[in-house]
Amino acid sequence: MENIQKIRRLYKIIQLQKDHKADLIQQQKKLLKQQQEQQQQQQQQQQQQQQQKLQQQQNIGQQQQQNQQQQIIETVSENNLNFNYNDDKYKNLQLELNNKMQNLGNYNPSVDKMINLYEAQDYELKDRIMNQERVITYLIEQLNNLERNLQGELRKQKISVDFEKDYRSKLESNFRFVQDQYNQLNNDLQNKVDLLDQKIQREDKNKGELREKLILTEQNQKEILFFMRNMQQTETSEIMQLRSMIQERITEESSILQKEREKSKALFMEVVRLGETQERQLEIQSNLQSQYENRIAVLEAQLNAGQKSVTQLAQKGDLGLNFINEWNEKLDKRTQQLEQNMIQINKELVRDKDQIQLLEDYNQKFKLMQKVFQEHYKMIMIVNQKQELQKQQIEQQWNMKNEQDKMKN
Repeated sequence: MENIQKIRRLYKIIQLQKDHKADLIQQQKKLLKQQQEQQQQQQQQQQQQQQQKLQQQQNIGQQQQQNQQQQIIETVSENNLNFNYNDDKYKNLQLELNNKMQNLGNYNPSVDKMINLYEAQDYELKDRIMNQERVITYLIEQLNNLERNLQGELRKQKISVDFEKDYRSKLESNFRFVQDQYNQLNNDLQNKVDLLDQKIQREDKNKGELREKLILTEQNQKEILFFMRNMQQTETSEIMQLRSMIQERITEESSILQKEREKSKALFMEVVRLGETQERQLEIQSNLQSQYENRIAVLEAQLNAGQKSVTQLAQKGDLGLNFINEWNEKLDKRTQQLEQNMIQINKELVRDKDQIQLLEDYNQKFKLMQKVFQEHYKMIMIVNQKQELQKQQIEQQWNMKNEQDKMKN
């Protein structure tokens, strides 16, 4: 039931996600349309502003050209008028002088002074005319320089106009490129929206198929859970039996250890009694005191060896207990692993049958290995105990014989 509720929750979450995706797609479409409209308006405004700036620049350039041409024409006309006026004036003076000279030569022979004065005036006029010609040449050079400057400025203006034309053409090409990209983006968005709609339809179909599969999986889960519960009950009963067997074995080994300790205590008491007898004999036999002391040292060494053997047996028993406890822990861990595998089986329904077969084979092998190990361990413990008891009995008999031989001697 919990799995069904989880599946229903997941289904609701998926539906909410789809609705949210559809809302997001619509919002994105609206935002794209608004952005496109804003971009178009901005581009139109920029183009209008650029056109206005270009027109203003053209009007300013034309006005400057007209003003410069008018100034040049006025300066040239003034210079020409002055030059023509001076030429006419010079010619009139020459004619008047010639006429006066002719008239004076006819009836006044003493007019040399007047002629000289007129000649001096003539030289002065010529100097003035030369100075005016120099000024005129200087003005002509300035006019030529002005024409050159005007031509350079006109070329610059033509270059600026060509640059503006190129800039306009580039702007138009960029605008067309932006429009093409915008159209491509719209087409891509429409294609993506269509793909998303197709995906949503596919997901709806997959949801229906998943519902059918979930119904089947729920039925299979119920069957598997029933089977697994039965398996768990059987396994727990077997594990409890194994634990009881192990505990019985531990009690038996502890009883054996207690018996061995009692035997070691009895041996120790016998050694003490032998020591007392040896002390009595030492009082009688002072000459053999050193020999008996050496024998006592040997007996103490043997006792230490016996105690060491007993401690080794106890350590082996403890190792066996630890080994059994480790096996118990391993069994517990394996039971936990089995439980985890059960949870994974609930998640992975497709591989349920194969995993169950593997678990059965593993349990059978484990039982066989456990039985073999228990039998082998029992045999080893029995053989070791028998060997050690036989060794101790042989050593005790040999020691007793040696002591009896020594006593007889």
